[in-house]
Amino acid sequence: MKEKLKNLDKKTIIYAAVAVAVVLLAILVVPAISKNGSGGLFSSSQTKVEKALVKMGDEFYQGFYYNLVTTGKTSTEIANMLRDKDITIAVAEMEKIHEIDIGAIKESIKSSAGKYDWEKTSVTIKPFAPFGVTDYTMAINLVPKED
Repeated sequence: MKEKLKNLDKKTIIYAAVAVAVVLLAILVVPAISKNGSGGLFSSSQTKVEKALVKMGDEFYQGFYYNLVTTGKTSTEIANMLRDKDITIAVAEMEKIHEIDIGAIKESIKSSAGKYDWEKTSVTIKPFAPFGVTDYTMAINLVPKED
């Protein structure tokens, strides 16, 4: 083994050391700068806003809309009513309809709350089978304020 190491030239040893350093750096740095919503070192303010709006959309759909449109209906009627239906609502309208306090949401995202137009920023909810209260996907449409 020692003979093999002696036969390696300095250039090869330097390349190997650099490769090991790069791998170690990637292992340590990549998780710290991730933006996958796990709160990485450089988590964007947009991600925080989107998380807050998802919470708001959940509250609106689960706590208000779903009960409003499904109370007294059979599962077949619910499925027929929600199938192929997208519910798009502006954030400001959600606040008016369901008394969701967007002020509290803005407070939780202070750094970027003033950057978005709450009248145009919206949440789109798409229910899917079996059409239970948590059977839906959600998309956030953030609209920046115009200067």
